[in-house]
Amino acid sequence: MVDLIPTLQTAIGPVILISGVALLLLTMTNRLGRAIDRARLIGASLAEPNPPARPALEAQPHILWRSSRLIRAAIGLATISALMAATLVIALFFSALLPVEIPWLITLLFVAWMLSLILALGLFLPWRRSNWRCAPTASTTCESVRRRPSARLTCRADTWSSD
Repeated sequence: MVDLIPTLQTAIGPVILISGVALLLLTMTNRLGRAIDRARLIGASLAEPNPPARPALEAQPHILWRSSRLIRAAIGLATISALMAATLVIALFFSALLPVEIPWLITLLFVAWMLSLILALGLFLPWRRSNWRCAPTASTTCESVRRRPSARLTCRADTWSSD
């Protein structure tokens, strides 16, 4: 039991970071949801006979598709990071409870955990840049929708449309 107390103290760090990765995953899935909603709104706007700012609208789906692809990859890597952290905690407990020395496994899990987290954050950052690239066209589109007195955003089934 005395050997287990330092292991518990060592395992607290990865457990806390798992909750941080969970909040990161929440942020990433929210961003993905916004990109999907925006793509639906653009699709509905492009379906109109003469949408305002058509060239700007036609450029956005490609940017949103690329951003969504990067966000999905970042979500996958962040999930792998959380799984690696959980596996690291389990390996720490096994090393304390069993007479087997596995420092190489603990080191490997820690390095894999950090690499997947760094890659997830690295893939998520381009989304922020492309979001700023879409910002001028998004504000132009919102301004033109706001100018129409009958314009409002409605949700029917699983599609967003601008009435």
